[in-house]
Amino acid sequence: MIKLDKAIIQQGIKNNAGVIVLDEIDSTNVELMRMAREGVKPGSFLLAESQTNGKGRMGREFFSPYGTGLYMSFLVKAPEDTMDILSITTATSVAVSRAIDECLGISTQIKWVNDIYYKSRKVCGILAEAVVVENDIDSIVVGIGINTSTEYFPSELEGYAGALGVSEIDRNQLAVSVYNNFFDILDKFPARDYMDEYREKSLVIGKNVRFLEDDKWKDGFVVDVDDIGGLVLQVDDGGVRRRRVIRTGEVSVRIKE
Repeated sequence: MIKLDKAIIQQGIKNNAGVIVLDEIDSTNVELMRMAREGVKPGSFLLAESQTNGKGRMGREFFSPYGTGLYMSFLVKAPEDTMDILSITTATSVAVSRAIDECLGISTQIKWVNDIYYKSRKVCGILAEAVVVENDIDSIVVGIGINTSTEYFPSELEGYAGALGVSEIDRNQLAVSVYNNFFDILDKFPARDYMDEYREKSLVIGKNVRFLEDDKWKDGFVVDVDDIGGLVLQVDDGGVRRRRVIRTGEVSVRIKE
C-alpha cells in the first residue's frame, strides 16, 4: 500500500492551496466544514486514510476502511449563480471519471446524479455540502470517496459496492488528478462543455428507470441530462407520455431490470 503523502500531493496540485493529510477522521466533509467556518481558504484539500463516519448522500454512511480508498474533500468558493452551485456535483463526477481514466487507463460510467460505476458496481460517491455563514452560502465542501482496493464490504453493500481493483494504485497521483481536473472544469464555469462528457459516460440515458419520489416508486425512460444536471424523463401520466425533469436531491434512481 502506498500511503498518502502530503508533500507529493501539495507539489502536484495546480492551486497554491493548503493540503492536510490525516490518518483518521470522522468525516473529511465535516472536518473541512469546521475549518471553513474558521477561515480556511477555498482550494484547501483534506484527505484521510480512513473515516469513522464517512458521509454519503441521503444521510447514508460511506464505508471507509483504512488505506483501501481515497477519502477526500476540497473547498470551493460558492458561485454567484445558483445554477452553478447545482452543477458542482456533475462537474465533480466528470473530474473523477477523467482522473481514473488518466491514472489507471480504465473507463467508468456515471449513474445520475454523481455515482461512479465500474464493472456494474459503485466505486465512488460524491457529496457536495454548503457552508452557510450568516444565512448565506459562503462556500461548498466537495467530498469524494473512491474505493480503490477495498475487497470486503458490509453485508448491506455486497453486490452493490465495488472497487477499482487495479494493483498498486498510486492514490497520491489519483488524488492530484481528481483535484486538478475539477479545478480545470471550475475555471471554465459558467460554460458547461463538460456536460457532453457527462452524457457520454451516463449509465442511465436511454434506459428505463424507477425513481423514488414522495415514498412512491415511479417508472420513466431517461431521455437526456440537461446542462445543469437535471434528469430528463418521459413518464406515463394517466396513459399519456409526458416530459419531466427531476433535480438533484429530489429522488433516488434505479435502472429497471
